Amino acid sequence: MPKSLPDLARFRKDKGLTLEKIAEDTKIKLRYLQAIEERRLGSLPGGVYNSSYLRQYARALGYDENELLAFCSPADRITPIDEESGAQPDWRDALRSWAMRRRL
Repeated sequence: MPKSLPDLARFRKDKGLTLEKIAEDTKIKLRYLQAIEERRLGSLPGGVYNSSYLRQYARALGYDENELLAFCSPADRITPIDEESGAQPDWRDALRSWAMRRRL
């Protein structure tokens, strides 16, 4: 397993793909694809949808889906608070993260 996940947006752009095209091909909502690229996995709907969306996204990019799933462990589903900007995570994301941890 590699030590770090590549910049998925750059990887996609280097392949000449747009998020809109991937959304059209996979039927995954654009906002979920954006969340995957920005590593905001708490914004995904949860449950089996998360792994399904990650697998479909990886296939669309030609990226190893098992490698992508390995980087998206439960600990990665929690979006840290950026203390300098004062930005707070959306309460729905926090609730989803909590619910996902309870299921494990």
